[in-house]
Amino acid sequence: MDATVAFLKVCADKPGCHLRPSRRVDLGWHQFILNTVDYAEFCRRVAGRFLHHVPEEFASPRATPADTVAALAPAVEALRTAGFEVDPALWATNAGQCTQCHAGCTNCGQGGDGDGAASRRLMTIGQ
Repeated sequence: MDATVAFLKVCADKPGCHLRPSRRVDLGWHQFILNTVDYAEFCRRVAGRFLHHVPEEFASPRATPADTVAALAPAVEALRTAGFEVDPALWATNAGQCTQCHAGCTNCGQGGDGDGAASRRLMTIGQ
């Protein structure tokens, strides 16, 4: 959860900057946002506004690990610049290894929807 909070803090400090969370950090964000009172208070305290979770685009499920690393690089760099430790286990990728895409699952945020809409998601912070 620390990595998710760090990611959200960096996003709060960089409004309008479209930073992508890793799959694992995004799962933490999903869990945090479900606790609406705590999440809203965190947003008010850290950002002075609500940090919206707006999926737009993400790396294709057929992307190579290098493609996904490149897509996540701005977030990783922003975290390091802000002084946060980046845990490689939380920011590592295994793109293309989801076993549910054949069933139309988009839970990983990386596709499986036939027309490609889900593979065009970007986790961004709304203003």
